[in-house]
Formats: sequence, structure tokens, C-alpha cells
Amino acid sequence: MFKLFWSIKALRSAQYFAWRVILNRVATKDNHRRRGTTLQDTFFALSGLEEETVSHLFFTCNIANKVWNMCNRWVGVSTTHHNHSCVHFQNFSMLHFNNKGNNLWKGLWISIIWNTWSHRNRVVFRKEKVDVEEIFTMAQLRVWTWIKHKSPIVKFSYVEWLQCPIECIRSVS
Repeated sequence: MFKLFWSIKALRSAQYFAWRVILNRVATKDNHRRRGTTLQDTFFALSGLEEETVSHLFFTCNIANKVWNMCNRWVGVSTTHHNHSCVHFQNFSMLHFNNKGNNLWKGLWISIIWNTWSHRNRVVFRKEKVDVEEIFTMAQLRVWTWIKHKSPIVKFSYVEWLQCPIECIRSVS
């Protein structure tokens, strides 16, 4: 089970999901409502304050902002993020990376989106508590395993990845 969880199949699923986020084709409550599905409420499961939309779930709610801010602090940047998924994805790059480095970096964007959705589903269906640190920590772990799995030349450890992600990406790009 562990091997399947971290496999390329899991990466492909996350990439497909991210593509659906960019196209606003995710089963959020507002998308269900627009398609005529009867819902008890349309409020966002993690905060309960606004309607659950792709923009709110992944980019504008307090929980999403905390996750993206953790990412910014991790790499030592200060930036603002757009609330439209396509623009957010396009802007999620680093000036000091080449194309390959930025493609690897965008894996973190995909991982954050995937882990936010997975966490949201656990909150909705299993009644788990919201845990922003878990969302980001799992995103870091997943993208590290994906990079290790896709690039056989990767020599850095998970600890090195956590301590200096920019240098780690530069080492394989």
C-alpha cells in the first residue's frame, strides 16, 4: 500500500486533479449547486464561512492562505498569490530556476492542491479536524518522493529537502 501511495500513479492522479482545478472542474459545493445537485449547505467545510468554490478552497480562505504562507516562509520568499487557479499556477515559479527546476517546483503546487483536497475530504467525510501543518508537511513529503522517484540522480535526503529546497532543486535541474 505504501508503495502505491507514493508511486508515479499517485503523481499522475495529482497532476490530473490539478488540471481539473485549473479548469474549475472539481466537485466543490458551488459546482454541485450549479449542476442542480441538492445540497444541505454550500459553505466551505474547512471554515464554514463562505461558499465552497475552487478559488476559496485553494487560494483565498484563511486555511489556504496559511498553507501558501508556510510555503513562502519555507523557501524564504515574500510574495502575493493570485486567487485564480490558472494564474496562481503560472506565477508559481522561481526566478533562480531554469525550466526543469521550475517544473520540479510546480510539483509542490500540485502537491499542495492535492493535499488540500485530500484533507478537505477527510474533514467532510471522516469528521477530522483541520490541520494546516499537516497539509503542508504532507505536500513537502509527497513532492520530495515524486522528485526522488522521477529523477534517479537525486542525492539529497528528506532532511536536506526540508532545510534547503532551493539548493536541492538546483542540484537536479
